Amino acid sequence: MRFSPFFLIRGLAGAAALAVTLSVAQAAPADYRFDLAASRSVGANKTEVSVRLVRLRDGKPVPGAVIFASAADMAPEGMPQMAGKVTPEPVGAAAGEYGFLVDTAMAGHWMLRLSAKVQGEAGTVTGAIPFTRP
Repeated sequence: MRFSPFFLIRGLAGAAALAVTLSVAQAAPADYRFDLAASRSVGANKTEVSVRLVRLRDGKPVPGAVIFASAADMAPEGMPQMAGKVTPEPVGAAAGEYGFLVDTAMAGHWMLRLSAKVQGEAGTVTGAIPFTRP
């Protein structure tokens, strides 16, 4: 049986392509960040919070992400058991901006925790965004 260099080169190229694909997929969540865009009190025990999902490589907002998990608590105040219900809410026309209505039972520092899928990326983007209810 003769050994063909063509098959060796083809196999190495395939292995290199697979390695690049896997390294890109694993690094994807670290390439994004949630930033606080705005927060404001909107009545008794309610706070509107807007966050922006940003691609770190170019600083551009990322529209169309699917946020599939959200939670809020008072961990910054040392009370992680004090949780608030989070409801998705439409926001203005700003690309890559996502809005939420948070039940904030008391004034103080809160943390909004989000998990999202970005189209074309394999990993889950997570973030913890601090905000304040006056």
